[in-house]
Amino acid sequence: MNMNKYYKEVSSYFNNKAYEYDDVDNQLYWRLSDDFFKGILKKELPSLLTNKKEVRLLDAGAGTGRWTFFVNEILQDSYNVSGTIIDISEKMLEVAVGKFKKNGLDNKFTSILGNIEEMPEVENNYYDLSISFYNVISFVENPDKSLEEISKKLKKGGIHISILANKYHSYYFSVLTNRLSSIKEIKSESKIRFNDMMPAIHCFTPEEARNLYIKAGFKDVKVVGGPNFIYPGMEETHVHGSTEEIQNKLSDQKFYDEILALELDNYNNPDISGRANAIMVIAKK
Repeated sequence: MNMNKYYKEVSSYFNNKAYEYDDVDNQLYWRLSDDFFKGILKKELPSLLTNKKEVRLLDAGAGTGRWTFFVNEILQDSYNVSGTIIDISEKMLEVAVGKFKKNGLDNKFTSILGNIEEMPEVENNYYDLSISFYNVISFVENPDKSLEEISKKLKKGGIHISILANKYHSYYFSVLTNRLSSIKEIKSESKIRFNDMMPAIHCFTPEEARNLYIKAGFKDVKVVGGPNFIYPGMEETHVHGSTEEIQNKLSDQKFYDEILALELDNYNNPDISGRANAIMVIAKK
């Protein structure tokens, strides 16, 4: 697989994090964020996958396979789930394959090392559902090209769900962490580095995200976001970091449960997506 300078940087960044990446499950903020987005999937997926017994899933930018694993867990009691995972990081994919073997899923999901901007090995008009979770579309060099390619792989009526970096939160985070120089980059290029070790990634307003999907050929596009009432600090941009104040709050199980319920009660409010930590797009081909 040929990679330009940017994708070599992205691949190196994730290769270096691969074997510890799933440790993020131990960070209370990201556990809350995961539970929030899982809660949305549980609410939204049944109405999106009506009249189906089998779901073919494409995880475009699968990383360590965390979200393929979660989606399969959510759907497995009602659907026969199988599919394909693809990622540009060889080591992240290696972790995903090992995880699937360990959990008896290796006969359900095939893996491909590749760039989601061009997926010739992935069959067209084949998948019912595709996911690109935690900033995958933000990390690609050409988001529009990636979404057009994903659309080709979906059947008519197929669904793509992604989580993107929110431009408004990017401004807030830059101010919060005294990275005022980042504001210029957000303004001029719609890009942000949440810490000095990561590549610059695209960030979008909710309306920009919606328009990006419409331009790529999706017709029904829903934009929600979250978490909306509690935000990560600089420490949460590292796999093993944790902001003391957030840790103290979320270690209280009652507080954790109440904030999660509050987040899920409000995610569908059209007024709120602009203040979200991240944007979730649910789009139908």
